[in-house]
Amino acid sequence: MTKEQLEQLGCLREEIRELHQEIRRLREKDREIVTDKVQASSHEFPYTRVNMLIRGYDVRGTRKRNAAIHKKQCLLEKRMLEAQLLEAEIAEFINGIANSETRRIFHARYELGRTWEQIGKEMHFDRTTAEKKVSKYLKDHDHPQDSSH
Repeated sequence: MTKEQLEQLGCLREEIRELHQEIRRLREKDREIVTDKVQASSHEFPYTRVNMLIRGYDVRGTRKRNAAIHKKQCLLEKRMLEAQLLEAEIAEFINGIANSETRRIFHARYELGRTWEQIGKEMHFDRTTAEKKVSKYLKDHDHPQDSSH
């Protein structure tokens, strides 16, 4: 696990929420009602021509639209599954940290999204101490890290 992967957790959760909403919207789309104007005549003499509005379902258009919606829904569900798997992998990694203090730092930073300053204050040490503990843990456990964090 890298710092870069861990930093994605908040965005992953937001992406999962957005994908849930988009998939729900796609499922709720109903058949589209179309309106058109036709000419007709009255039933009795003098058979006056009149314009009439008609409404109905565009069957051919609906089939095409439903196929496109289904394809997009499948793509979104695949993306959501990938995001959920990565989210679970990150949570499993953090839960697997044996040292309670280190695990709490990882949890606060990556699962709760707290800043280094907030973590330091909560745990009664300098913000750089929390960051150094994370870097040291990743280094000691042979996890490459992104030095920009």
